[in-house]
Amino acid sequence: MLHEYDVVILKQLTPEVPLPQGTRGTILIVYSDNPETYEVEFVDDGGESLGTYTVQGIDLDLVRDG
Repeated sequence: MLHEYDVVILKQLTPEVPLPQGTRGTILIVYSDNPETYEVEFVDDGGESLGTYTVQGIDLDLVRDG
């Protein structure tokens, strides 16, 4: 399970998220009624917001430091 403020990347293209695979984002909300569903703000390489989308955990990978 992912947590609020985890940095993630979009693992695959989905109809719900019109962004390319590999786009980086931050989890803003973990929905308590469905803990594998997240509200994620995605950003470009310059840190500008590309939008906030509801995303299933299966479509995200955690970015690990190091």
